Parts: sequence; structure tokens; C-alpha cells
Amino acid sequence: GGIAGLSCAAHLSQHPTLCTPTVFDTGRLRSGGRCSSRLPSKNDANTILESCVYDHAAQLMTVDTSDPDRPFVNQVTRWLEDGILTEMPPENVVEISPQDGGLGCVTTPLTLPPHIHFYHGERGMNSIPLALVNSLTSPVEQDVWVSPSNGVYYHKPPYRLWQVKAKKQTLYYDNLIVAHNGKCADRLMSKTPAKALHSLLRTNFNDNVPENGGSKMTLNSIYSLVVALPKGALETLVPESVTCAFVKKVEDLRFVSCN
Repeated sequence: GGIAGLSCAAHLSQHPTLCTPTVFDTGRLRSGGRCSSRLPSKNDANTILESCVYDHAAQLMTVDTSDPDRPFVNQVTRWLEDGILTEMPPENVVEISPQDGGLGCVTTPLTLPPHIHFYHGERGMNSIPLALVNSLTSPVEQDVWVSPSNGVYYHKPPYRLWQVKAKKQTLYYDNLIVAHNGKCADRLMSKTPAKALHSLLRTNFNDNVPENGGSKMTLNSIYSLVVALPKGALETLVPESVTCAFVKKVEDLRFVSCN
């Protein structure tokens, strides 16, 4: 599931005569994983939340357009044409750092080559996974959890089938793609014959990568905090044009964004 699973399924859906992909996604309301947004809901007791869209994790997308023939660049171009993405002007993204000896901050424009561009979802970053969902040849199996303990089992020849336990059912597939990472992916593949693949999925959660790279993939946890401020409350600190800022010299805060 998540953005990786949806992207994989979208590519496979372009060949309907070869396969019909099934995506299992754990999202309770919609797909997206770390590219998900909280949409307005009438169930919110807070009137501010009722009218706002804000992103849970990914806040923007950085794209290198130096090679216009790259498939991903072509995909981004189609999303722009379809109104899925909007390009952010360079002045909207800056660096900020604490002011020496004061309570203010210093704003510094980002110095980027002309082929680096920033984009955000037209209606939150969840616009991207929703566009991928709409391109699939079969619906996503939403709010489905595949247990990492006994949810996946490979039946050896002559069957050559993958057994998946999901939705209180036992399902069988010709091929299985684990399109995500983390401890669940590690455990899902730990008892399969694909040992080389499993070695790539071994993970370690840490805020730093070992100098030698380590023997496992290092993953960072993302903690996001949403606050509501009166309009104009930050005018004396950052220019009005600023939408996102990379934070420097602050250990516990790395990025701020106005949704």
C-alpha cells in the first residue's frame, strides 16, 4: 500500500492483458501512506479543522527536470496538466535559522539550480495517491491489515502461489510485491524463499545513518505538529510570500509549512 504500492499498481494497470493488480492499503479512510492529507470533515468539533486541508507527512515534492525524458518528470508534467499538482514559486521556499542573541529568526532564500522545482498537491499532497487510485483497473482494498507474523506464505512447486490472509479470508496470487519498507515488510518476508529480497528489507529506526552506511536500511520517524495561528501573526518574522521553510540550527525542528 501507500504511495509505493499505488505507483507500482498504476504501472501494472497499463498492461491489463498481463495482470490485474490488487492493492492492500491500511489507511482507514483513504490511500496515501506518508503522502496523505487530512480533509475537512463535518464531524470535527473545531470549526478551524472543518475548513482546512493539511498534510500529515510529505509537504512538498522536489523534482529534478534536467532530463525531460525521465519517466517521473513526464508523470509530473501530466499531473500539472490535470490539475493534480501546482508548482511553487522559488520565493515560497526558504531557509530560516534563529537570530543570534534574539527571539527572531533570519530568513535566507534557497540557492537552487534552475532545473530544481518544488510542487505541492492542488488539494493537499493526498491529491497524488488519489490520482493513482483513479488510474487503477481494480479498486483498492482499503483499511486492510496483512499480519507480518502469518499473513503471507509461499507454496512451493508445483503450486507456485502466494497465500495472503486478509479481510478474514485466505487469498491466492501468482506474484506478490511488498511495496513498502519498515519492520512490517521485514517480518512479512522473513519466512519466504526470497532471501536476497529479505536482506534488502531489514531496517533500523534511528535519527542518524552510520558513517559506513550500516548493514540495514536506516529509517527516520516523522512527527508532525499542527497549530493554528491568527492571520498575519508571523508577518514580523517571515515574508508573507513564504509557504515552506527548512529550519537550520534547531535540533528538534527541521521543517515548517503553511498548509
